[in-house]
Amino acid sequence: MLNIKFFKKRINFYSLIVFIFLLFLLPFFILTYFNYPYLDDFLVCVRMRNMSFWEFNFSWYMYIGGRFFYVFLLSIFSLFDNYLLIIVKIIPPITMLILCHSLIFLFKNYLPSFYSFVMAILFVFVYFINLKSISSVFWVSSILINLFGGIAFIYFIAFYNRILKTHKMKPYFLLGFFSFLLVGFSETIALMMMSFFGILFIIEYFYNKKIHYNNLIIFAFVLISSIVVIAAPGNYLRLEYNPRRIRDVSEFFQFFFSVKESFFLFFNNVFFWFKSFFLILISIIIFEIFLKNENSWKHNFIFRINPIFSLMFFLLIPVIYFSSYYGVSFVEKRLIDFSYLIFLLLWIYNLLVIYVFFSERYAKTKIVLNTILKKLSYISFLLIICILIYKPNHVRTIYGDLYKGRIAEFKIQIDKRHLEIQNCPKKNCMVENLYEDEDKRPYSIFHTDFLTPSPKHEVNRYYGLYFNIDSIYIPYPDEKKYFENR
Repeated sequence: MLNIKFFKKRINFYSLIVFIFLLFLLPFFILTYFNYPYLDDFLVCVRMRNMSFWEFNFSWYMYIGGRFFYVFLLSIFSLFDNYLLIIVKIIPPITMLILCHSLIFLFKNYLPSFYSFVMAILFVFVYFINLKSISSVFWVSSILINLFGGIAFIYFIAFYNRILKTHKMKPYFLLGFFSFLLVGFSETIALMMMSFFGILFIIEYFYNKKIHYNNLIIFAFVLISSIVVIAAPGNYLRLEYNPRRIRDVSEFFQFFFSVKESFFLFFNNVFFWFKSFFLILISIIIFEIFLKNENSWKHNFIFRINPIFSLMFFLLIPVIYFSSYYGVSFVEKRLIDFSYLIFLLLWIYNLLVIYVFFSERYAKTKIVLNTILKKLSYISFLLIICILIYKPNHVRTIYGDLYKGRIAEFKIQIDKRHLEIQNCPKKNCMVENLYEDEDKRPYSIFHTDFLTPSPKHEVNRYYGLYFNIDSIYIPYPDEKKYFENR
């Protein structure tokens, strides 16, 4: 039975936090109603039409890359290509809810249910507010590889913590199979998981002087899956013909360049994530929640290791960037946003490890923190609201677009384009540019008009083929009179 006194004494402030932060997250859910497929979404659907389910998966592995589980999900998504315009409105909000559930599932290992829910809301908020690109949670083809991969990693960590104390082999085999699928999302996750277990083995050997065979079971699945992903023929073809890759340099130079740039980008991104102050302020509230419930997590071995070892896990972030730098010599914003999700998990974990380390050596640490953190959490909450109101951020941008009607205007323009496409001949179709008036262009939707004025351009052809038209293109600037005189 729920304790009413507990509600009145402990949950009032956190209930307010949940209510306010849900209001801040609400515009992201509203925006999904106006979501529109990106170019890659149309591209995948067109390719899938000419192949069977298994032909599509095989051809991707042989000619594009080894992301077998991502392609499996992508091919399921593309089976419903006739409903693409509806699916892209459904997948993002479902993904957001699954992300919340994965975090609740993780935090319930250490906190009571209500606080786990509060933690999940705070985590999702600080993740969304510091995204490099909002498209990371709306671009379906990107969601299926990056955000789904991050969610799967959270579930993996949650399950792994739950079976640590058991010596039965069955849970480890099941988790090993799950890790096999997790690695199948991308080469990036393959390298990240290999690095994760490498650090884990160092810690385990240092404290136990041996590596437990159960961890070797999971690592065997990770290793096999990594070989399947990285050794795919499509990876080498993609590297060979990618125009963005640095040419005429040695493999050593390419490796050194990728390592150097990965660490530079890591430090630059850390500065960016802290610069907005949201991460610092949310961390204060999160830390205060954990200190309230420290008896439920403090004695767990994973929080009692030396901070030197826990800080080693931050090496996973440069590893995430390395594969992209090595392959195409740059890192996309959506991959940076994936790394930010991993960084948040590591940041919270390291805060707790450092606290346990110092609280056991300096008795006053706990007393001082308990004295100041409660007041700081209230101040942080008020500062977050003030910053959201007065400084540019994603929440303010979305609410601004909704209030000024820019997003509604965008939907009107899209509906108008589809009506033009329906009335077009089956060969070539010229449609209006979506953004003739830049003042009406929404800032919160990552959607540039990817069409070009050339009917022969590959982008225009694939977009047209989705609608069973040879090509759909926009006019050159001097062809505006074409629409005025129609």
